[in-house]
Order: sequence, then structure tokens, then C-alpha cells
Amino acid sequence: MADTPSELLHIVAAHLDAPSFFVCLHVCRSWNAFFTSYAWRSIDGRMAFWQRFIEHGPLFDSLQKYRHFIRSLVVRQRKLLLFALAARLTDLTSLVVIGPFGDGNYSSQRRKYPVNQIRLAIPESAFGQQQQQDWHAVLHQSRLCWQVVLDNPGLTKLDFRYAPIWKAASTRCPEVKALWLQIFTRLREARYLEMRNGDDEVLSRLGTLYPKIEHFGHWGQSGRALDSMTAGYSTTLRVLEINNTVRYRHLREIVMAFPNLQRLHVERCTSPLEVNSAALVEFSHEKLEVLKVQVPSDLGLVKVHFPNVKKLHSGLFDPSVARNLLESHPALEHLILTYPEYHIAFFPPINEPVQPPSASFGLKELEWTGKRGYHRMNLGLLLPRLSHLVRLDIDVIRAANFEIIPRTCHLLEHMRFNLEGRAYQGMSELFAKCPHLKTCLGREHIIRASDMADELQPWTCLGLQELDLEITGVTRLSYDEERILDAMQVEGRTEPRDREEEGAIKARQSSNEEQRQVYRRLGQCTGLTRLQLGVEEGVRYLPQDEAPRLLSTHFKSQLTGGMSYRGLREGPLYVNTLELSLESGLAELRTLQELEDLGLNYVNHRIGIDEIEWMGQNWSLKTVSGIWGYYAQGNLDDDSVEERAGSFLSFIPDHDSQASDPEDSYGDDDDDL
Repeated sequence: MADTPSELLHIVAAHLDAPSFFVCLHVCRSWNAFFTSYAWRSIDGRMAFWQRFIEHGPLFDSLQKYRHFIRSLVVRQRKLLLFALAARLTDLTSLVVIGPFGDGNYSSQRRKYPVNQIRLAIPESAFGQQQQQDWHAVLHQSRLCWQVVLDNPGLTKLDFRYAPIWKAASTRCPEVKALWLQIFTRLREARYLEMRNGDDEVLSRLGTLYPKIEHFGHWGQSGRALDSMTAGYSTTLRVLEINNTVRYRHLREIVMAFPNLQRLHVERCTSPLEVNSAALVEFSHEKLEVLKVQVPSDLGLVKVHFPNVKKLHSGLFDPSVARNLLESHPALEHLILTYPEYHIAFFPPINEPVQPPSASFGLKELEWTGKRGYHRMNLGLLLPRLSHLVRLDIDVIRAANFEIIPRTCHLLEHMRFNLEGRAYQGMSELFAKCPHLKTCLGREHIIRASDMADELQPWTCLGLQELDLEITGVTRLSYDEERILDAMQVEGRTEPRDREEEGAIKARQSSNEEQRQVYRRLGQCTGLTRLQLGVEEGVRYLPQDEAPRLLSTHFKSQLTGGMSYRGLREGPLYVNTLELSLESGLAELRTLQELEDLGLNYVNHRIGIDEIEWMGQNWSLKTVSGIWGYYAQGNLDDDSVEERAGSFLSFIPDHDSQASDPEDSYGDDDDDL
């Protein structure tokens, strides 16, 4: 191992993470010398590995010892920030600050941390006096954050978007203004800058201050400093994000100042009356490819055009405006439309008639998101002209509009939509006419079992990988027929004695054959990794005359197999759904060997021990949801029932628990920091 060429070790290092680097340090002395620079090159306070080291490792001593190797620092803990300053890290090229820190009592921290070794060159007067009760702690951590910047003039990346800091005091004071410009001016190597409280003067002088800048995020409201962008002219800037209100008169100046801009994000524009559109000359920006703007008409007002935009993110609620937007941007491939929150109370849904299709747009991806129930837009104006769509993500779509999709969008690969209303025919045609479909997710995807029969039009989308589908209209046995068949099985009989038993047997055979056709259809999609068959909402209950009797009856089955739907059952019974039993044809799905995620919410199933063992043997299940409370032990003499069932039930999450965010599992840094 000691003779491994360094060229090969560099290749290996490119595929390792932080914990792996530290493992390599213990292989041999030569590996220790080689991998030390990799192990300490980047410290990320968001990672669980580094979080444990920051809390329990010799952090300060390590930072002092290896400070010349450290190039990248992601600060999420106050402890890391304090130690970084005390260790005098001055060779950083990347700094990201994320909050909140959870300051606790700063006076107690003075005794625990080597704060006496920290020298702050930035006075408190550089920050505005805040009225909040804890402003002293926040002011101090603001000084700490900016001091790290001041100590590292070689930074190429600085991200303060989520930094827990107050903005600087008003720059009307010449001394304070000179101090902040001194900090910003020192970062001559900066290529990536994201400021939570951006300075207008920095943006207006961007090209002069940062000759290598490529990405700039501006979070401050535009002011008079942007009246002239002459000093801001930059040919290196590729990405500009203005995350606050910008004046119309400044928008045009900003766009013209960056001729090689490829991505532009403008939150909102204000004061349109200050612009005299008639006096402006048309300006066309040829390089921009990605644009995010709430109101596209803002650009028309200042006579700025982006003819080569490929991705556009906008806030629209009018389908005719969306259609005009596509017509005016022929190169557009990805359109994201977000229903603006501030329009919800003022604009009702648009109900425009469907028009005959014209020439198709070249759009490949369409996303329409917003608050459910407020933007049931008539997509019939757009869908007939979107024959090139590959991805479609719609929050809510009406059944009448949905039926246009399988007739037009035959190239679809990924779909996510919540359906409003019933579109049985549309769902059947979707699987038959969209052969490239890989993902079909969302709510209210309902298809009739009769539409999945073998003799009907076959599915062409056999490459499906993720599917949310509710199958309804399954012919099921009545409660009395179930009791008759149970009694026959307990007695060990298969031949009927009377007409009632004969009718129950024929009903079982008919129901099983219908369900096998459904299973065979699903079994053709051999690449499925996710299959959600559950009822989401709008469920159909049993008839009113039967429901009270069935819901109040608890029948404990004595059949071998132990755990059965026909045993003790809690909660309402849902009709017309699959049984998911081996008897009804579940074995037809043995082809789904890649299945990892199975959802059965409110499905009226009859899963027993045999089904549990069969699923575990034939599928690669990692998550099973929606079958809590359906089981009862019917054969208490079988000692293996509980153990055998437990191995399968361990996959099933608690339906009352909420998945926790891994970022939250470590909590904030409390008083000990």
C-alpha cells in the first residue's frame, strides 16, 4: 500500500467522502501524509460526521494544526465560528454561513472558549442598533462572521444567504461606508457571492470590484446607487439573483450591464409609472437562457427581450398569457408557472373555451404549481399544442383537460398531477398511448378494473418505474358470501351442498378472474420500484343499509394462516378495491422483482401470513405503508405466526408519526455553545 503511486491516489480521492479520508489516514504513514490535505480541505458543519467532531473532538487543536490545509468552511455552529477565528484561518477560498446558531448565554462562552485570542477589527458602530431583546448576541455574531471574511481576502466563494446576521448600519456615515467597501474591495478573487443583506453600491460597482465574478446574489432593495451601472459592467457574470424588489428603471440598466448573463432571477418590480416606455429603444439580450420573473410584462415595459431563453419561471394565472408567452419565446423548453399568492383573493379561475390546435410549441417540460383549489385553469388552451412534452407537473388538472394529454403528448416520460373529477377513459388511454412513460405520480388517479382486461387495448408504457393508481370497480363478494366460504373452509369442504354455497363459489371464481386480469396488466411493468394502490380521498363506502351491520361486527377467523382481513377488523370497509391475496391472483405480480415502495392506503385487502411471506420472497420491499390495524391473530396455537409476521411488519412505518428532518435531528446549539 505504501508504494501506491500518487497519481492513482488522486483518482481514488476524487471518489471518497470526508469519513473515508480519515479512514485512509490510518492505513500507513505515506497514506497519512497524502490524505491529510484531503481530510482537512473542507469542513462542513451540516454533515453528521463533522457535527460529531465539532461537538466531541479536539476541534481547536485540530484547526490550529491543520489550518494551512483548510480551504472550505461551512459554518452552522457558533463553536466552529469561534474556533475558526481563534485559530486564525486565513487561507479559505470558500465560506458558507448558515444559521441560526442558538447563541445561548455569551458570557458563559467567554470562559469556555478561547475568545481572548480573537481580534475583531470591525467596530460595533458598523451595525445598526436593533430593538430586539437579543440584539447584543446577534450583533456580536455578525461581527464574527464579517471578521472571517476580512481575514480571508482570497475567498472565491462567499455565501451569506442564510447567515444569522444583522445588516450593516446606514452607509450615510462616511466612516462606516468606507469600512464596508474595504471589506468588499479586498475580495478581488471572488467568483461566487451571495449576500443576505446586499449593498446596492456593490452591485452597481460589481465589474470594477470583482473582475472574475460569475455568480452574484443581491438581497437588498434597489436604491439610488443603481441609477448608473457603468461601473457594474461585467463580461464574466453568468448568474444574477435579485431576491427583493427592484425598480423598473433599474431593471433595464442591470440587464444591459451584463451582456454574457445566462441566468437572471428578479423577485418583483415596482413603480412602473416612473418608466417612459415610448422613449426607450428595444434591447435584445442574446445570451440569457434561464429567466425567473414574477410578471413577464415587466420586461416588455422596459423593452428588454430574451429571444434565446430555454427555461422560464414566472407567476401567471391566465392561460392566454401563458400561450402568448410561449409564442414570444420560440426557444423555450422548460416553463415553470407558479400561481401568485397575492392574486388569489382577487382573480377567479379562468374558463376560456378550448380552441383548435395550431402549430406545436417546442416546450419539453411544464410545471404549474400553486395553492390547491384556487387555480383550476383551463389548460385546454395549451395542451393541444404541447406535443413535445417530456415532463408534466400540474398541481390540479380537470378531467376534461386531462383527456387531451394522451391524445397529444405521446412523448411524456414523467408526470405528476392531481386529478379533479373522474377521467377513466383518459387514464386508460394514457397507459396505452404514452409508451415512454416512466413516472405517473399524484392523487385521484382512478382507473376501472374493467378497463384493464386482457382483451382491451394493451399498455405500451411497460417501462413504468413509479406509479400511483387507484383501481376501482372490482367485483367483490358480499358479507354473507364471505361467511359461507369461511364456513366451508373450516369444515374442509370444496363441493357445495346448496344453491347459496354454489353461488358463493361462482362469485369467488368470477371475482378472482377479474382481479387476475388486473394483476397481469400491472405485472407487465417489470421495472416498477414504487406502486401505490391506495385510496387517497373521496373513498366509496359500503351501501348505507349494509354499512352499520358490517362496521359493528367483529368476526374472528379460525382459518389457518392466522392473520386475515376476515378476522378482527377495525375501521371502515372500502368496496370495489383489490383483495391483494394469493387466492385472488397476487402471484401474477411476481415479475415486480425491483419493487421497493408499496402503498395500500385503505385498500380492502385480505393479506395473511402466506401473502406476507410471498411478498418478502418475491419483492425487494423497503417501505410498506397503509395497512396498519388490519390484522388479527386467528390461530393462536401457531407459535411462528407473530415472528413470521413481524419480519414483514417491520417495514411498515407508524402512520401517526411524521418523518423527521435529518437536519433537525441534531437540534440547535444550545447554551453549551
